[in-house]
Amino acid sequence: MNDPHALRLTLLIAALHFEWTTGSMQSFESTFLFHKVKLIHMVNKWITERQPERTTCIISQIASLCFIELCLGHVFSAKAHLGGMLNLLKERKRHWQRLPEQDEPLYESSEEEEFNHRYYLLLHSLFTRSMSRLLNSMCCGELSQTYHAVHSEELLALASRLDHVEKNCDLLLKLDALCLMPFLSPSLQTGTISPWIDGTDTVRDLRDLTDSLDMIRSKRSFSASENEFASACANGVASKLHVQYVASHIASISSCKDVPKVRRQMSTEAVKVLKSTWCGLYSATSLYLHYVLGLRTCSEKTLDDYVFYILRDALICCFAKVKDCMGADGCLLFWQIFLGAISVEIRLQPSASMGSESHTLDSDMSEFFHKGIRRWSQACHIRQWADARATLQKITWPIIYADEHIAKAVWERAHFS
Repeated sequence: MNDPHALRLTLLIAALHFEWTTGSMQSFESTFLFHKVKLIHMVNKWITERQPERTTCIISQIASLCFIELCLGHVFSAKAHLGGMLNLLKERKRHWQRLPEQDEPLYESSEEEEFNHRYYLLLHSLFTRSMSRLLNSMCCGELSQTYHAVHSEELLALASRLDHVEKNCDLLLKLDALCLMPFLSPSLQTGTISPWIDGTDTVRDLRDLTDSLDMIRSKRSFSASENEFASACANGVASKLHVQYVASHIASISSCKDVPKVRRQMSTEAVKVLKSTWCGLYSATSLYLHYVLGLRTCSEKTLDDYVFYILRDALICCFAKVKDCMGADGCLLFWQIFLGAISVEIRLQPSASMGSESHTLDSDMSEFFHKGIRRWSQACHIRQWADARATLQKITWPIIYADEHIAKAVWERAHFS
């Protein structure tokens, strides 16, 4: 192996795999901690050197640290790493914006941008899921810094217990995903990554989850959020989605050969290929799980804001590629656009409590997504909300949706404005 950083990540992942399989790292714990500390020191050294051209490499290593902390149930350490990733992404944008105009663009390559966005979406998804489990178990809506400072040991113990329960839920799938993680950050080579993937398996998993929740929510005795979360875990949906995040990323990299195949039971029904950008599909998936299915608690607006930026950039790419608006790819594109629009609308509901910067972001994003809906509507000659909803259901959409009135209002405002 020519990449020492990839070797260190592989060793850390191997130790986690051993701990998940046996229940303890045993004699490997000191080796695990040694390499973890070395990785932290290396990242800190790179950050202090302030070399923007190394941002992608630094982000990949921070992503590794964040993933490791989440695997250990250390959600607050993971949050610090995720915040560090976000600060680097923002600093990188500011740096390139300050550079003078040149004949040749000095902005980082699209491949590096793609990798950065994927790292962030993957870890944001895992972090949000972990925080949601923690908050649901405590039956509270948020954790303040003060509460964390006073009850840090109790919170860590609870998070560790929850992590122990979840990692034993569909363990084979989780071990499969863990084995794939070292492939997440191969050395970048020109032309090795494609932003386009087949989203069929991910959409199928989301449909299964949506159908399960529709069944649960149709029974009054099973309306508690804890039951919904338990059902999602029992069905292995969380694990399946994580596997799809990683496996589809690897499949889009032409330099990744002989990658282990993921064990999963394939459906016998014929399913059309659903072509999408990786970032578009998984940023929309994150919004769907939170704002539509209500399975995830919003982590923090500052962390969530970047998901909207990534979705916007991915949709701009999709607009130029998708030709048949009523085909499978066109329906998936509309699903992504509409998820962006309704998520922003729901965020705007308590607008009085938001800062001016957040309100401006949501307003700008709202205008972008509304234009996207209007563009798709005109191309497909669809004007009624019932027809638009039927299109969403071709991808996945709940029969029972608490914010149905908001969804209809978003469609009508975007279509008739």
